[in-house]
Parts: sequence; C-alpha cells; structure tokens
Amino acid sequence: MKLLATAVAVVSLIGSAFCQDWKQPAPEEMKQLGFLVGSFAGKQHMEFGGQKMESDAVVNASWQLDGRYIRSDVKYTMTGMEGEISGFMVLTYVPAKKQFRSHWFDSSSPDYVEMFGTMQGNTLTLTSGEVEMPGMGKFLMRSTWTKMNNGNVGMKLEMKQGDQPWFTLMSAEYAKKAAK
Repeated sequence: MKLLATAVAVVSLIGSAFCQDWKQPAPEEMKQLGFLVGSFAGKQHMEFGGQKMESDAVVNASWQLDGRYIRSDVKYTMTGMEGEISGFMVLTYVPAKKQFRSHWFDSSSPDYVEMFGTMQGNTLTLTSGEVEMPGMGKFLMRSTWTKMNNGNVGMKLEMKQGDQPWFTLMSAEYAKKAAK
C-alpha cells in the first residue's frame, strides 16, 4: 500500500511539473492583429459572373484561449435574397511556419477553407491552397485585412483559377462599433 501511495505521489508531481511547462504563452505576433478584435458593421460589395450584389454585415471578433486565437463570427444578408449567411473564422500564428493560419467555415459551403499568410505593415494577407467550388472547378482564394487610418478594417476576398489573374469577389470596410 505504501508503494502504491508513493507511486501516485511521484506521478502527480511529474504530471504537475509537466503541465506547468505545457501551457505556452500566445505568440507575440498575435498582438499585431488586435485591430481585428471587436464588434464591427459594414457593407460588403460582391461581384461574381458579372452580377453585383451588396450585403449588410456584422462581425464580432474576440480573443480566445489567452490570446492564442481570434474567433470572428460574421453574419450578412444579401440584397434581394432571403435569409442570412453566417460563418466564422479562427485565426492564429504558427511559430514553426512563421505564418498566420486561418480556418473559415460558413453556412453556404460544405467544407472549410484553410489559409496561410503574413503581416506586412498594416495588412494581413492570407492565401489558400486549391479550393473546390461546386460546379466551377478549383480556385485559390486570397483574403486581405487592412487596419485603416480611421480605425476601420478593410477586407478584400479574391479568387483565382489556374493561370487567370486574381479577381475581387468581395470587398468591405467595417466600422468598429463603440463599446457599450
């Protein structure tokens, strides 16, 4: 019985020491993305296949897991369409790759989009690998987030197929809502 109690005590001490070193601080690079955190509203402008649309968007973004991630919840309603499209992005920095990484999920797609990229000045640029668009083939996607001088956030989502040039699918300027 003493042997069992001693073994449990030793395992508990080792486990406790291991767990103390296990939790790592958020990467310093995440602080560069503080401008993306908060509640925002804005108009999104979309163009695809020659058709132009506009939507009202609301974005709520918050720090998660002690600043290691940012989660952005997005809701938008397309002019002339019924219903709301919603989605969320999880964004972090991967020190081993020296890149930011995001995962985007939304109610209009059967799969998520993973993107990697870097921050240059006030602009975060993330690019995907090939993404299958049902009935249209494979595309690359590029998402750009810019901290604007007026405190707003500019967003541009571009697509590219094969050797074709990038084209803007969506652009927006989101105004930060005043804290309540």
